[in-house]
Amino acid sequence: MSVARAWRGRLVLVLVGGCGFLAPSVRVWGQATTGSILGCLLDPSGGLVGEANIRVQNQASGLAQTGRSSSQGEYSISGLPPGVYTLTVSKEGFATVARPGLELA
Repeated sequence: MSVARAWRGRLVLVLVGGCGFLAPSVRVWGQATTGSILGCLLDPSGGLVGEANIRVQNQASGLAQTGRSSSQGEYSISGLPPGVYTLTVSKEGFATVARPGLELA
């Protein structure tokens, strides 16, 4: 198995449950109609991946928002309307990973 393939599989697992933050959230108060996708990035050895590029794109509308992970590997993309999104993470020296099918309801 290539290093890029091993990295890709590991990063997807981290995005889904690594820091326990990849949970779509929708505010409950008022008339808020937006949510957030947030998480923490780790490399295959468990090290934090800081300063990575984050892109979230609505699969139906094409609406995209970008951001960067902090030096501690944490990221948050807010103000997202309900829909199904693709999360893409990229950083020089690492394989780019895309995680489609993230649903904000």
